[in-house]
Amino acid sequence: MFKYFSISLIITLCISCKKESDTPTDEPCQVIHEAQKNDTLKSSAYIAAYPGSNWHYSGNYYVSCHNTETNIYSTITEILGCEHIEKNKVLAPENSVLGKIDSIYEVVTNDIDFTTKYIPIIGFEMGEFYHHVEYNMSEEPKNIKTFERSVVGIYDSLEINGNTYYDLIKVKHLVNTAAPGVNSFNDIKYYTFAKNIGLVRYQYPLESQDIILTSYYINE
Repeated sequence: MFKYFSISLIITLCISCKKESDTPTDEPCQVIHEAQKNDTLKSSAYIAAYPGSNWHYSGNYYVSCHNTETNIYSTITEILGCEHIEKNKVLAPENSVLGKIDSIYEVVTNDIDFTTKYIPIIGFEMGEFYHHVEYNMSEEPKNIKTFERSVVGIYDSLEINGNTYYDLIKVKHLVNTAAPGVNSFNDIKYYTFAKNIGLVRYQYPLESQDIILTSYYINE
């Protein structure tokens, strides 16, 4: 009797498991293809994120750069509802302030969603060169964030704290946060870059910060 009851229970459980496994899920179908490129990403001269370089700033701030291994994801195609994604492992110069660099871009990789974003750090003509809006209306606090980056100054030369730098670009990074029933808020930072040197000045008016380069070593 117990033997037959056990067999019946096992069959019931198996049927239940089969029903659960047949239930469709909302999870995306993604197929990852490992690439064998092994690229090494490079920095632009204005960001000067050359591995082995370092920069010292007023206020005892120190910035360094080294190569770090990261994944780069790019969508190849979609076949029968499945997204085929190429995964390429690369070496990227990483600046301890500006992040992982590819030319003039910050490289932001999400190894859970298999995505890679390229966010421009610097532009070469006056005016806005980056605009991005993020909507967060499902979690508290609900808000809309607008990210804008603009070139606000291009200089042949500029004297900063007694030192003269040449071929400079000043960039304004603005983050506007707007929430229902609340006045919007602007968070603004300024970055001044000199060619073949990198970041020479960082200004954050909200916290009365004006951080200036005092010495540097560029490992070209």
